[in-house]
Parts: sequence; C-alpha cells; structure tokens
Amino acid sequence: MDVTFKKISKGSLFKLLAIGLFTGFFVVFTVFGVAALFGADTVNWNDVPVHGFSGFLLSWVLWLFFSLFFTVFTWLICILGLWLFSFKQNLTLKFKGVVDGSQVV
Repeated sequence: MDVTFKKISKGSLFKLLAIGLFTGFFVVFTVFGVAALFGADTVNWNDVPVHGFSGFLLSWVLWLFFSLFFTVFTWLICILGLWLFSFKQNLTLKFKGVVDGSQVV
C-alpha cells in the first residue's frame, strides 16, 4: 500500500525513531554489557573500564541515556528537514503487511 502525504505528525515521527533507536541500541548495549560481564573493556565511566555485573548494569543505564539523547536529537533534525521538504513536494511511503483491525491486507 502506498500513502502520499504532505506532512507527518511529530508524535508519529518520534514514535518511529524511538522504536528503532531504542531497540537497535538495546541489542548493541546488551552485547557490550555481556562482554563487560566477562571482563572486556567495553563499558567505561569517566575513562575507567567497568567490569562484571556493574558493567552489565551500567551498559543498560547508558543504553537508556544514549537512546533517549539520539532519539530526541534525530527527531528535532528530522522535524526541521521534513518541514522544509514539505514546501517542495509530497512524500510517499510504501507499507508492507498492512494490518487493518485484525486482518492482514
């Protein structure tokens, strides 16, 4: 299904970015945390490597911080870019596996 539109809502854009970045960073930071759990220097605090269970927990704290920061930063830049683009032309998005209620179309 193709949808052509002039503007996307700020909330929908934030939701898309948040889902993508939080999920993607979760995988990366969990791998870093597991590596720190086994002694690798993958998690640092004030340029000091943190190992063991503390490194694992710190990786999740850093995951939340980085995910939120990059989501908000990217969202603000995208709002500006899409707003400027909307003066030039419409956008078209292609959707696959569109769900309408409980049926897949």
